[in-house]
Amino acid sequence: MIESGDVLLISGASKNKGIFDLALGIVQVASSMGRNAVLLDAGVANKTNVQRNGWVQVLKGQTSFDECFAEVISGSENVAYPGSSDDAEITRMLAIDEFRALVETLRQNSDLVVIATPPHSTSLNAELVAITSNGAILAVHSGNDSVNDINKIELSLGMMKIPFLGVVLIE
Repeated sequence: MIESGDVLLISGASKNKGIFDLALGIVQVASSMGRNAVLLDAGVANKTNVQRNGWVQVLKGQTSFDECFAEVISGSENVAYPGSSDDAEITRMLAIDEFRALVETLRQNSDLVVIATPPHSTSLNAELVAITSNGAILAVHSGNDSVNDINKIELSLGMMKIPFLGVVLIE
């Protein structure tokens, strides 16, 4: 059951296209049910979308929240892209307090915020983002991800007091 202001983390045990697709699917289903759902891409989508919405530029003070998120908050657009193709810059932005404030603002203006983040095993992004989340789902790629890796991620989430909601198998 979606509670107003819930934040859901979607990540994976390894790099795979399924993370963004799963997150987008959840947002689209929630939207079709009349919920105001937002997908915050933390660097997993196609890099051709780097100029859209630009939450990295908001955090750097280069543009306003309202300029970047007007369409997202109104519901006419439901994906907020980072506005950067530099993975190191995105990781730095996820680690700052302003990122948590950004998620909190989206939480206050939405029924559901879904954050799609790169894999736990290759980056700190998921662990940094998880701090702001009500729960986490892993997109697991068939044949690439081991049970051991998934167990480590579940343990990591548990240590951060983030409920591990389950695994979705991506072919």
